Amino acid sequence: MIIKNKKLIAAIALISGIGIAVFSAAEFCNYTAVAVTGIKTTGRITGYKRTSGAGKTHPAFSFILPNGDTINGISKTMSFRIVRKSYSLAEDIKVSYNSDDPSGAVILSWREWPGSLFVMLFGLLLVLIGWQMLYVKNQTI
Repeated sequence: MIIKNKKLIAAIALISGIGIAVFSAAEFCNYTAVAVTGIKTTGRITGYKRTSGAGKTHPAFSFILPNGDTINGISKTMSFRIVRKSYSLAEDIKVSYNSDDPSGAVILSWREWPGSLFVMLFGLLLVLIGWQMLYVKNQTI
């Protein structure tokens, strides 16, 4: 395959990579902020909620506030039907939430991290490829 406009492809890769990396880094920072500064409690996996796309589901969980209100949440981590589910139904989990916004609770588990880190690294890889194609001169030996 012959690529005639390498600069355009490089610019698209660079811009897309920056967008993907920034978005996933913001999501990761939000998760980390709630996980570190939030109120910790115990919750339970209640099921899996299907989102757009074939086979993609997100773990749904619930927990009870000190005042007795039940809060339902959905993890940002995806699970696929073909692959083993990331959590078992009725599994007890640790949850962290901000007192001013309990609906933004996050699950405290290592299983929440790999997805966003992988997406962030993919975005950075696109940035590296785009930068290489745009700004580094081809050197022949």
